[in-house]
Amino acid sequence: MRFAGNWSAVKTTLHNGMMAMTEGEKSLYMKLGERSEWLAVLESSIVIFLNVFSFTGNLLVCLAVYNNRRLRTIPNMFVVALAISDILVSVLTMPFTAAILMAGRWLFDQKHQFCLFMGFCLFQCGVASLLMMCQVAVNRYFCVVKPNLYRKIYKKRNTLILIILTWVLALAASIPPLLMKKGKYVFQPGKGQCLFAFETNVAFTIFLDVFYIATNMTIIAYCYFKVYQTVTSSNKRFRPNNKNMSKEEKKQLAANVEEAKVTKTLAGVVFAFACCWLPIGVIDTIDVFQGDTLLPRQLYLTYGYLVFISSTVNPFIYGILSPTFRREYRRIVCGKTRFVSTGNESTSSDTGRTDKVSKETQKTEMSTPHTAWK
Repeated sequence: MRFAGNWSAVKTTLHNGMMAMTEGEKSLYMKLGERSEWLAVLESSIVIFLNVFSFTGNLLVCLAVYNNRRLRTIPNMFVVALAISDILVSVLTMPFTAAILMAGRWLFDQKHQFCLFMGFCLFQCGVASLLMMCQVAVNRYFCVVKPNLYRKIYKKRNTLILIILTWVLALAASIPPLLMKKGKYVFQPGKGQCLFAFETNVAFTIFLDVFYIATNMTIIAYCYFKVYQTVTSSNKRFRPNNKNMSKEEKKQLAANVEEAKVTKTLAGVVFAFACCWLPIGVIDTIDVFQGDTLLPRQLYLTYGYLVFISSTVNPFIYGILSPTFRREYRRIVCGKTRFVSTGNESTSSDTGRTDKVSKETQKTEMSTPHTAWK
């Protein structure tokens, strides 16, 4: 069985002015419609799977931070902001891509307005996530390398302002395509999504590559390199097997270990983001040089999946690398936690039992710069 998506449908689309397809896009649109039924079901099912896990996973992150006072730290404000961005992707774009891949054609308005909305949402959230990763790296840099400045800069109010400015800066990148005559958000049949056509506006693409991608990736790399240097140097200075360590040195070592754990988790998020978006950047660069979308359809489909995977993996990384997140996930899923923990204890609703935080944990938390926000 073949799905709707023949040449007459393409001509109707062009006639109604929804998009001006290039030769490469026409070929990809034809291939989208000519798939077998089982392939269409498989491709759309993958997106539905990612949609469900992205929404529930990132919602779980927000609930974990809300329920557990120990998770309400300054770094986790950026984590929650990232989770909200990923939830928006799962609500505003993923379901429509799944429907397109199932039907084998563009399903929505023929005047391109919905496509502009879908493309804007995806681009805005993608750029905001990259900028947020940069904010996280800078946060880690000040926390580990410049702890005295960290305590002065990273208050709750200042962090909220930084998050808002990050979204405003992302808007500065995502709004121009809405106003451009050349280079808009268009339906890209190979990916099943509406995205910015990088190959149609080389000047704006270069601006994005330099100002948003290269600059932020350089900052991220530098910050984590300096963090690694500082933690390594500090651990050599305070060796755990040294019996002559003072109480202050032991406290400093405990703080270093705690910061290393947090940094490892957040670095894992950045690494996963890079693994998803670097191949996307390579494909976009090839399209820019070719001036058209001439790569195999399977490659563009993988491109679309990677966009959505980048909005899905973070909750799993937190669960794997952070014992505190992992425990809170378990409590939420099992229905044990209902109340926000206060002070040094958390109450489980199923038994009324109060779990005391160990004195060592309290000391470590007090010695680390990222104190909880209330």
